[in-house]
Amino acid sequence: MDIPKLNLEHSDYRSIFFHFVFFFLCYVLPTQHLQADTSGYISDDFNTGALNTSLWTFVDPIGDGAFVVSDTQLMLSVPGGVEHDIWSSGNDSVRVMQTIADVDFQLEIKFESDTAERFQIQGLLIEQDSSNFIRIDVHSDGTNNRFFAASVAGMSVSENINTIISSYSPLYIRITRIIDEWIVEYSLDRNIWNTVGRFSHALTVLAVGPFVANAGGSSSPAYTAVIDYIFNTSSAIDPEDGILVNDTSPPFIRDVRKVAGNSQFEVFWETDESATGSLDFGLTQAYELGTIEHTDLSRDHQLTVSGLDTDTEYQFQLRSGDLSGNENVSKNFKINVSENPFIDSWYDSIINFGQLGSNSARWINILGNVSGENPLNTFSYSLNGAAAVLLNTGSDGRRLQDEGDFNADIEFLDLNDGVNSLDITAVDQLGNQTTNNITVNYSANNNWPLPFSIDWQTVSNIEDVAQIVDGQWLITNEGVRTAQQGYDRLLSIGDITWDNYQVTVPITLHSTDEACTINLQENPCNGGAALGVLVRWQGHHPDGNQPYYEWRPLGALGWYLWQISATQEIHNDVGLFLTGGDGSTISRDRSIPLPSGIKHTLKMRAETVSGVHEYKLKLWPTSEPEPNSWSLESTQSLQESFGNGSLLLLAHYADVTFGNVSVVSLNNSDTTPPIISNVQATVTAT
Repeated sequence: MDIPKLNLEHSDYRSIFFHFVFFFLCYVLPTQHLQADTSGYISDDFNTGALNTSLWTFVDPIGDGAFVVSDTQLMLSVPGGVEHDIWSSGNDSVRVMQTIADVDFQLEIKFESDTAERFQIQGLLIEQDSSNFIRIDVHSDGTNNRFFAASVAGMSVSENINTIISSYSPLYIRITRIIDEWIVEYSLDRNIWNTVGRFSHALTVLAVGPFVANAGGSSSPAYTAVIDYIFNTSSAIDPEDGILVNDTSPPFIRDVRKVAGNSQFEVFWETDESATGSLDFGLTQAYELGTIEHTDLSRDHQLTVSGLDTDTEYQFQLRSGDLSGNENVSKNFKINVSENPFIDSWYDSIINFGQLGSNSARWINILGNVSGENPLNTFSYSLNGAAAVLLNTGSDGRRLQDEGDFNADIEFLDLNDGVNSLDITAVDQLGNQTTNNITVNYSANNNWPLPFSIDWQTVSNIEDVAQIVDGQWLITNEGVRTAQQGYDRLLSIGDITWDNYQVTVPITLHSTDEACTINLQENPCNGGAALGVLVRWQGHHPDGNQPYYEWRPLGALGWYLWQISATQEIHNDVGLFLTGGDGSTISRDRSIPLPSGIKHTLKMRAETVSGVHEYKLKLWPTSEPEPNSWSLESTQSLQESFGNGSLLLLAHYADVTFGNVSVVSLNNSDTTPPIISNVQATVTAT
């Protein structure tokens, strides 16, 4: 899904040559340079109760600042009523500085203080001398928190970043230097990183350190910046503050891809944390033929089983263990070792559609992956003996995420009521052929009930309660989770005839794809990462592609976005969004945070009132009471968005768990109970 781009506030359009150079510096070189960090910058978590003066130099130009090291934190303070600004006119900020070699580096700093009053400032200073430096900071403008960066060269100042960010505490900032290029990111949880800017500035770096400042003349506010640590990421302190977090969660195994050959097979998979990898295999689920493994810790895993008998089906399971000793074991997998292509159907050889409702969208979707010893020549499907329809295989940068992935869009109208036979055929360039037969049971005359709810703990097969439109999904103890990060991983729930309804679903963000924020493509991850709910969905629209990926028009989208607009100057827009039927943003709130690992509840309402489509959205931490008001509200005309359709659970380049789903009708009755609040009682004698 191409996330709608925003009108940029600080755009400039430079030469194609600079684009090329900047891409090379920021996208090709980083791994080589950062692996060889020789800056000598020493990480510090301020855990000794005193400032290490052999490492840090305290700088207090006016003479009224202060520092304290206490409770594993460094606190830098400036008093009110006196300006301690940092600009071309001078640097009066209070700071501690560490000398550094003039080489490439990546530093990470964690602030545990939150700017609240106008012109309270905290950040990181990168210094050549008192007249040549870069300041990267956050400050309050009195209404919003702003992420700001400027480069100062004598009396010349270049404003590189000035953008609103959501409320924070804590706040993590990461700065990457590659020659004269600077990449600035922030995070609210040290897991999801948002790129707020990339800029070019030549500087001979001699010292780097945190600072606190204020502005406003005699009205300058007092402020204390609380710094938990500053790390050279190539030599971070682990565990930080000497405290090892009690990790009881095993690695999550996802994105499993099987590649078959004539006498061997390979398995690729990912884990959501660094882990080992093992593969147990055999002719049966006893895995009697042994185990192969890698013992190094990694998020990306690849193991090859060789010396196998051709034309034989093998079974295997995967195991991954983390540094804390937690291990996860996958389900059982099957694979055919043969010189013929291997077709891996992700969701069984017998699939049921329409048992709840005949039309969740215009199409059913048959998903899987194809691999083999030799390149493919043709790949197609035939429904009930009809002419073959060619299928594309991934990766295509859209709905087909990995190499060999396929997704057949088959129209409901082409299905017979009852049993249908679907043959999927792969022919390689040597003429070797494989045909998989899938039985599609279709019930043509059912209406999806409303109200409708899903308790994932009572579900063994996802397609008993939802239709998988894209990607791999798994049922876990917490709900249904994406087992493949990528473009628009989608689950469809409900009927195309649903019109006015309200959906409530808990969501837990685990991570977003790092490629969405660290690369320099014009439109990385088709705009960024996202998760949420789409209402009044009727299916992808025919657009000449296979599978179709045109998603507009629709009803509306209520989602959380980490949106990137990649012109020469990078701008992020992070927050809660309402997107209309044509893909335009109709309402947004940048102040709402969504940290990873914390369950939130998302509620969205779609209702047509007096000839106008009304959409409402709210998001709040599940542990807190539901807010009385909606976070976002907006309307669209009858021509701008659909008035009916099913709903989608959507994860776009994000690893997400969706909890139990509740959908209620808004037709003919008020199904939402009143919210009781502000309860007061008066006690009398009796």
